[in-house]
Amino acid sequence: MQRILLVTAIPIALQHALLLPLVAQAPRPAARELLKTGAEWVSGVAEPASGRFLVYSDDHEIKIYNRKTQKTTSVAVKVHVATLGGTLSISRSGGRLIFPADDDAKGTTYIWSLDLDTLTGTPLGAARRVSVVPARMSSISPDGRWIALTSNDSNAVGWGAGDRLLVIPSAGGEERVLDSGPRVRTPRWSPDGQSIFYARGLALRRINITVGTSDSLGLATIVLGVSPDSKHLAFYSEERGVQISDLRGAVVRAFDGFEGFDRPRPYGWAQSGGIRILGYHQPSPAMLKTVSLADGSNAPYGVSEPFPVGARLSPDGSRLAMTTEIAGRRQFVVHDMKSRQRRVLPTEREPQGPWKWSPDGLHIAFLNNSATTNRIDLNVIHVETGKVLRFTELFTTNEAGHRSFLRADWHYGWHSDSRSIDYVGDAIPGRPAVDVRRVTLSGVRSVVRALPTSDGADHFLFVSDSLLLIARRNETGLLAVPLPGGEPRTLVASEPFSVFNLSYRHNPVSPDGKWVAIGTARNTAKKPQWAIVSLDGKEFRLLGSVMQCDVWAGQWLPDSRGFIGEGASTCDPWNPELFVVPIDGGPARRIALPANQERGNGGVFQLTPDGKRVLFAADEVKIGRIVEFDFGPILGASKASGAGKR
Repeated sequence: MQRILLVTAIPIALQHALLLPLVAQAPRPAARELLKTGAEWVSGVAEPASGRFLVYSDDHEIKIYNRKTQKTTSVAVKVHVATLGGTLSISRSGGRLIFPADDDAKGTTYIWSLDLDTLTGTPLGAARRVSVVPARMSSISPDGRWIALTSNDSNAVGWGAGDRLLVIPSAGGEERVLDSGPRVRTPRWSPDGQSIFYARGLALRRINITVGTSDSLGLATIVLGVSPDSKHLAFYSEERGVQISDLRGAVVRAFDGFEGFDRPRPYGWAQSGGIRILGYHQPSPAMLKTVSLADGSNAPYGVSEPFPVGARLSPDGSRLAMTTEIAGRRQFVVHDMKSRQRRVLPTEREPQGPWKWSPDGLHIAFLNNSATTNRIDLNVIHVETGKVLRFTELFTTNEAGHRSFLRADWHYGWHSDSRSIDYVGDAIPGRPAVDVRRVTLSGVRSVVRALPTSDGADHFLFVSDSLLLIARRNETGLLAVPLPGGEPRTLVASEPFSVFNLSYRHNPVSPDGKWVAIGTARNTAKKPQWAIVSLDGKEFRLLGSVMQCDVWAGQWLPDSRGFIGEGASTCDPWNPELFVVPIDGGPARRIALPANQERGNGGVFQLTPDGKRVLFAADEVKIGRIVEFDFGPILGASKASGAGKR
């Protein structure tokens, strides 16, 4: 059995005759929790071939967990945690551990080593610095004699700042340069110690350390390493997830995510037998709460889910749906607000990114980004029956995999009768948007209309059954396209604006049907600001205060006199807040949310049906866990004997 070590933070076809058949996804590796680690972020995990102990690190210490005694030894050291691909590397015997450590006096990072007892993992002395050049990414050869590292000569900030690929003796000594170039990172040794796999720019490369010959094997953001049996190579990219290939770079399995794990952090192959990857998971438990728009008071909402993401009320307010982690994977959960009944809606495809209620509240449309097929699919689930359909292919990602599903919610919208969905076909950066297409719940497909072609097309927003907005970069500004036909018209010219932000979590049109709320990326002062534009294009107003970073519109107040806007007063740190933005030109009023409000993709900001309170999620203490993912059954490998058993 082979394994990879990971660290993580933490259908059934709809029974309509004309619906498309469900496409089976690639199987995913089985996950097993190895150790709970507490609230600190674990930046690296490693184990020797014997499997007797497990080593992991956070920003101020290294911990060695003895599997036999179940006791942990801590070593105080300022580990550099911002290292993509993991901070720790250990020799097969477990006798020598290397890691990047910060030197506060010099303001940079170097590679250090620590010798361990191979039976217990007990440190045999103090940690010592072994690299002369600044470096953050390194790995030790299987025999423990050599270290491959990527130098950071300019001490540049960022995970891709490596300049050169070097090899040095693990006890310290003269360096040998193997390669140089932009963004050299994540060197990983082959089990025989003769080759090093690494990423350079976007390329996956291999170099023979004896003769110096190198070749390019494909694309990779980081390299996880070669399996102990030398049969498989694991590497990772933000867009395509973990990929398993042969040693020539031919991918045999790709995984767009690991079920139930938010932002998985794969750190490398396990050494103690099998095909396993070690990683880390830090779940984000949160409590749903509300804050009063009148007096700022907070109160529990009365719905309890341990890991709520994207909680959203149905249009009539009778149901609250969200995704949450259940049995190791993300699933939909729906709460009936009257009966307090809780129902789980299992899906074969894990929901990813934003999702949308149908106007009648009977269906939910959600996205799934498949790294295997290199496409983003639009799916529909029937809330009463839990039946799921792979509804349509929304679009295909570009060749480099740079299309993110998190932006795909701007490209589709429900019809007001809840019987069909309109979507923009094949809208990819660098290519023109082709047309608007329609698919009904009975599976009937049609083309609604062609769209104006432009390589600058960026944001799309379906504001109603009869109108699509397009925000273009440096071209015609905000364009209104009638549906199903009619001449497109410019609502707002691009100058003095550079980009219009059409990201919207809820219905973009005011309840009285007069306005669309948007965010502007820049105005005459080169700063973002909220705005509204009338649907007839005759009136445009800038609203609220000029912000220093991103702004986008949230949800309209029931009386149409204002909306909830989101904005960040600074870009560093990026800390978005909520504001009540009146449309009469008055100042935006900040909504005081607690410091532990859940941020990012899981952030929840929605008005309660009475329009008097905002629903949000407040973080609780995160508990991390080290996890191993078993790829053996997927790759057709039998279980190993000996060292792999514990």
